Amino acid sequence: MAVDPGTDTIEMRAQFPNPDHELLPGSYVRVVFDKAVRNHVFSVPRDSVMRTAQGASVLVVGKDGILESRPVTTETMNEKRWLVTSGLKDGDRVVTSKTMFLRPGMKVSVKEEAAPLENSN
Repeated sequence: MAVDPGTDTIEMRAQFPNPDHELLPGSYVRVVFDKAVRNHVFSVPRDSVMRTAQGASVLVVGKDGILESRPVTTETMNEKRWLVTSGLKDGDRVVTSKTMFLRPGMKVSVKEEAAPLENSN
C-alpha cells in the first residue's frame, strides 16, 4: 500500500474472482468503500481522553461504581471522537463528562447516555 499525498488516494493490490474476464491482468480500477469495518475499535468523545507524559487514558466505571484509569491507544480522530484501538473492551463504561472533576478511586453513580443514532436525518 502507498498513499499519494497529492491526491489522498491509496494504491493497493487485490485478488478477486473474475469469471467473465471483464478485467485483464494489470488493469487498474477505482474502488469506493461505502463502509469500512474495523473490529475491536471504540469511538469515544474527544474530552474523555486524557493525555499525559505517560500516554493517553480514560476513566472507566469499574466494579461497584469505583472509577479506574485505563491506559488506551488512540489512533485517529473522527470529527470530535477518538478511535481507541486498544485498552477498552466490550461492556466498559467510559466517563464522558466532568472528567476534570473526577479521579481514580472515586465512587460514582452512572447516568447512561443513549447511543448516537447513525444517519439520523
